[in-house]
Amino acid sequence: MRYSVIVLAGALALSNATFAQDTKAAKSADGSVRATAGELVVSATVVELDKVHRTAVLKGPKGKLTRVDVPDSVKNFDEVHVGDQLVLRYVAALASKLEPVADNSGIRERVETTGGATAPAGSLPGTAAMRTVEVLATVQSIDLKARTAQLRGISRTVTVKIPDDLDVSKVKAGSQVRAVFTEAAVLSVERVAKKK
Repeated sequence: MRYSVIVLAGALALSNATFAQDTKAAKSADGSVRATAGELVVSATVVELDKVHRTAVLKGPKGKLTRVDVPDSVKNFDEVHVGDQLVLRYVAALASKLEPVADNSGIRERVETTGGATAPAGSLPGTAAMRTVEVLATVQSIDLKARTAQLRGISRTVTVKIPDDLDVSKVKAGSQVRAVFTEAAVLSVERVAKKK
């Protein structure tokens, strides 16, 4: 699945950075790590390539070098050059629905839908994935100032960002809600324009 490729590459890029759970505006000293409004952006520079063995060495936000084995599922690897930027954009779980449920008799099932895309042939490598989850969950906590809610579903607990236009006035800690949230990730290779 393409999502796993994105998560793997993202984990490698993120291995050089430490982030707070909070997604307020932040920027690293070299500008390669940012987190704003629920979106995380991480950059790493390609410093070495072995196209025969499909490996790359990436220089992360703090200068740490990481060797990456590039799976065959990543298309257009031949288009990557030393100096290119690997850019991961991750949008944290964003709620589109948090509706209180009248009683606890609802089925605690989880419905997950995934989708994705890859860059066209001949272009720089890139892939995108989106996951939408619908679940009956228990509200563990809700922070109206930060616009976040922590939800416990059947298999895990997740913190979701609540958009400003979503009415959550009837949602309270301890209540049952039918929740729908979306996570998205885009992994791309970008070429930095040469200065004149």
